[in-house]
Amino acid sequence: MKDCIGIVHGGQGCVMFVRLMFSQHYKESFEIASSSSLHEDGAVFSACGRVEEGVDVLLARYPHVKVIPIITTCSTEVIGDDVDGVIRKLNEGLLKEKYPGREVHLIAVHTPSFVGSMINGYDVAVRDFVKHFATKTEPDGKLNLVTGWVKLDARLLAECCPGARLLTVAQLPGFDIGFFGYTPKWDGAEETLVAREGGTTWGLVLALRKFDAGRMDSMQNVHGDGSGTYFHYPMNVRGLDGQTHSVLLYMKTALGAPRMPSAEYRDRIADGARAHGMPEEYIARLRAFEAPPASYPVPYGMRVTLPVVTAENRYCAF
Repeated sequence: MKDCIGIVHGGQGCVMFVRLMFSQHYKESFEIASSSSLHEDGAVFSACGRVEEGVDVLLARYPHVKVIPIITTCSTEVIGDDVDGVIRKLNEGLLKEKYPGREVHLIAVHTPSFVGSMINGYDVAVRDFVKHFATKTEPDGKLNLVTGWVKLDARLLAECCPGARLLTVAQLPGFDIGFFGYTPKWDGAEETLVAREGGTTWGLVLALRKFDAGRMDSMQNVHGDGSGTYFHYPMNVRGLDGQTHSVLLYMKTALGAPRMPSAEYRDRIADGARAHGMPEEYIARLRAFEAPPASYPVPYGMRVTLPVVTAENRYCAF
C-alpha cells in the first residue's frame, strides 16, 4: 500500500521475521518501522507508551506516511495491551495537536502467533484495512477482488516462471518421496526425495532461464549458504524422451523423523502426477500416505509440487 509503513508491537525479534520474509521474496533489503521493542518492564507495566512514541517518530521522520498499521504479536496480546485504545488516544491527542490537518490512518491489526498461521494473519490484515477504508456508496456494477495467500501450482507456473519449458517426464530410480518437518502453508510436513534401495519416483524436467530459476529458488526457499528449507542436489535422470538430463533436484535441508503431510498437500502432489500422465501405480503410492485434513483452510496453490529439477538451468520436479 502506498505511503504505508507498519509498526510491529512486540520484541525486536518479531519485526526481524517480517524483514527476513520480505527480503527473501523481493531479493533486496526491506525496511519496516522499528518494533515497539518490548522489554521486561513493558511486559509488566504495559508497553502502550512505546506505540505512542513510535507513531510520533514515524510521522516526524517520514512526512509522506499516511497509513500506519499497528500489528500486535503474541507477547503484547498476552499481556493485554489496548492497541485500539491507544489509537483512539492518538487520534484525539497527538494527531490533532502536533499534526493538525495531516491525513493519518492508524489501523489496529491483531495477529498473535498462537492464533492460526501467517495465512490467517494475512486475512485479518486485509479485513481490517477494508473495514477502515471502505465506505458505503451506490452500486456501480464493479467488484473488488482481494486475493488470498496463494502459492505456485501448475496453473500458475507460467505466470511465475514465464520462460519455463517442460522438456519431459523423467524417472529417478533409487529414490522415493518422503514427508518431513512442518510448514504452516499446508499444516503438515513437506515433501522431499530420500534415497531408498529399490525405490523409484517420477517427475518433470523443466528448462528455466536464469530469472525464472531465481524465482523458483525463492519459492523453494533456497539459500546459497545452504541455510534455506531446500538445497540444490545435482543428478542425472533418464527422461521418457530417451535422453539423459543433468538436472538439479530440490532436496530438503533438514529431515528428522518422517511426519504426515496434510491431506490437501498430499492430494495436490498426486493430482499433479496424474495431470502429467505418470504411472497409476506411482499415483496410488502417493495417495497411500497417511494424511489427516488440515486443521484450518490451507492455500489452494502449491509450489511446483513434483520437486523440481533444472538444465539451462534444468530443474526436475519429482
